[in-house]
Amino acid sequence: MHGVKHHLQHADTLFRLQRHAHGGPEAIRRFQERKLRFLVNHARENVPLYQNKFDAAGVRVKDIRGLDDLPLIPRTSKPEMRAAEFREQTASGTSRQDVWLRYTAGSTGEPAHIYRKPVEDHLLNQFRIRASRLLGQRPKDS
Repeated sequence: MHGVKHHLQHADTLFRLQRHAHGGPEAIRRFQERKLRFLVNHARENVPLYQNKFDAAGVRVKDIRGLDDLPLIPRTSKPEMRAAEFREQTASGTSRQDVWLRYTAGSTGEPAHIYRKPVEDHLLNQFRIRASRLLGQRPKDS
């Protein structure tokens, strides 16, 4: 069920990606808040690192209702992510074969790694493509 729920969320995001390019601020905010609630719930239920951080901060999933509640979410630093084992920072049931390892320097210049499923990479690419199109770039531009 875990995988099905995620695939439905990604399909929903892809569908709404095009729709929200022309949506108003309120529609975009509702979309963002719904995705935020899904993400927080998923992290709390399935990812040991975030389960521990939420518990230590005394934050419950029901405390995060919208964007105004973002400051309640405990932050995770790059050193914490580097120190965490694979099983701590990925959802239960995820194997190394299910994910791609990506590296980023980010704003600090310190290397960090991120595990992502191929469908998540695809979704991020769709966001990049949409942003480029909205800025006037055409598919044949390089």
